Amino acid sequence: MTLSSDEWVGAWWLGFIICGFLYLAGAVPLLFFPKSLQKQQQHGTHQIEMQNGYSHDHDDHLIASLNGEQVPKTTFGRQLKEATEEFARMAAELLRNPVYASMVIGWMFGSYLTGGYSTYLPKYIETQFGRSASAADMYAGIVSIGSVAFSTALGGYLLTKFNPSPRKALLLLIVSWSTIVVTYLIGLLPGCGHPAFKQPNTFAQ
Repeated sequence: MTLSSDEWVGAWWLGFIICGFLYLAGAVPLLFFPKSLQKQQQHGTHQIEMQNGYSHDHDDHLIASLNGEQVPKTTFGRQLKEATEEFARMAAELLRNPVYASMVIGWMFGSYLTGGYSTYLPKYIETQFGRSASAADMYAGIVSIGSVAFSTALGGYLLTKFNPSPRKALLLLIVSWSTIVVTYLIGLLPGCGHPAFKQPNTFAQ
């Protein structure tokens, strides 16, 4: 089997499986972190809880243990219920945060724009400019990955160099996204004319 074999070209979906297993492998170390992290105060050995740490049930369990009382073990069902309720509470708090909610909505629309464009860009290059599938994928990869890397580095440099206020940073973001939309629309204009067909499935020379 070579790179031009039908079996190899048609197995493009294997990349998603490999990437999925890599993501899962990278997430395994995160499972070993505790639910909340504790830090020690500078003066004394008293342990303090971090924000949004243990629940009140855990505090009651700890107090009862220190007093020598017999505390029943928490069942898995109760732990799951407490974790679900805590997750719902934290999610509700995040959704009530206007800054966070606006940022998430903005990135959702941005992902739709860039995701659709990068998905169909290879096919557009292939059909409009008569490039092969491999060449079109290479051009699309250079454009997509190169632009993301350059824009991320440039944005970080500008924010670090000039340290703008939140209002100016928001204005820069609006101008940047407006420029992206305009350039995307302009990018749809250039192209080649429709090829003439000599006979079915054959292009005229």
